[in-house]
Amino acid sequence: MATTVNYYLNGPDLASATAIFTDSELTICAPDGFYSDGVISRELVGCVLQPEVACPSCEEPCCDNIINITAAEGVFLNTFDLDTVSVGATGAIIVYFNPAQVPDGIRATYNGAVYNEVTNALDGYKASTTAGNPTYLGDSAFDTTPTCNLVAGSPHLGVDEYKVVNGVPIATGNTLTVNIAAGDVALKAVPLPDWYVMVIPKTTAAPSTVDIEITGVCPTTGWYLEVGCPVKLVGAQYSKVDDCSDPSFIATLYNVPCVKIDPCNPTLLGVPSLYDWVFTDENGQVKLADNSYILEATPDNQQIVVLDGVIISMTPCP
Repeated sequence: MATTVNYYLNGPDLASATAIFTDSELTICAPDGFYSDGVISRELVGCVLQPEVACPSCEEPCCDNIINITAAEGVFLNTFDLDTVSVGATGAIIVYFNPAQVPDGIRATYNGAVYNEVTNALDGYKASTTAGNPTYLGDSAFDTTPTCNLVAGSPHLGVDEYKVVNGVPIATGNTLTVNIAAGDVALKAVPLPDWYVMVIPKTTAAPSTVDIEITGVCPTTGWYLEVGCPVKLVGAQYSKVDDCSDPSFIATLYNVPCVKIDPCNPTLLGVPSLYDWVFTDENGQVKLADNSYILEATPDNQQIVVLDGVIISMTPCP
């Protein structure tokens, strides 16, 4: 399990230092491994820093690589390589986030656009009411004084920033002020879902990375994050009529399950269920409009109701 540790350089920055230590007196060498300041990465071998490499080597791989962080409060920056050479240049990027109980905020940035909408298997759609703000998820019982105090304690001052490299949060040296509005908070009383699911459309080959920011302003934080490589969604037929009388299947919707699936071998695509995301395209770019529809299903056709791009009810047709 990754933890946050303070490290000390024998120089003004990582580029000019020759060693890394775990104490301010510079007497105890840090463990061998890669260290990054968010711009460069250097390997420490026998208390000697090796030549720097560009930080793109610090990107986490998409698909089947779960980031598991346990730390104090902080803003954690995660960059994922979307592996467009192996899996294809376009498709839906499916993000899985588990904030555990202590509340954390999530937002993703891809190609200049910010994404903060998620769904889950217990109560569906969640998102900040302000476009571009993080959506805070977790157990509502923890949002109390002095445990978290998300909104009443805002602005939260002096929050440390970390760059997650190889699953380890490394301090960038920056401290931030975090403002949280009431509309950013989408907490839930227990039971909590295992995972929240976000979809980011990738409609062009570039860029080939996605940035995901996790913000925790509580005294401690712990969360899980996984990002799938771009995948083409699978279609299911539906009708635009709003009742079960004589449906005529004239269009195709594409779903992303509200539960975690294997991002390397996605299943349940093309089999829409309650609280799934539904789109009109295979890249997950255009959400199906709010309305009632008839979905072709087995054994019965089903009437579904869509709100915010999520199925909020499913009723078998007689």
